[in-house]
Amino acid sequence: KTIQQKLTDILGLVSDCGWGLSHLVYYMFRNKNDDGTAVIRTHSYSNKVQKFLAGGSKYTTADIIHAWYTHKDGRSTASEPMFNTSKPYTEVKPVRA
Repeated sequence: KTIQQKLTDILGLVSDCGWGLSHLVYYMFRNKNDDGTAVIRTHSYSNKVQKFLAGGSKYTTADIIHAWYTHKDGRSTASEPMFNTSKPYTEVKPVRA
């Protein structure tokens, strides 16, 4: 399968679960449940997340952040808060908010 076909399949499964892309990314990396308890992950799942966050995957977190910052669909001007490193990342709203 091509990359496009794989992405279409994965995003179709995400949609079938009633989620969007943000749900997948958020739940993939969160550490605590809504009630404050630790998220329980399978050994395989934990290994994949750990490998990715430790830079052991083909694409690193830096590669992904770079793709986000330079993506044509979310791109704005360099003066917008999305590109301002003096503002905490938790306070940055979506470009089109």
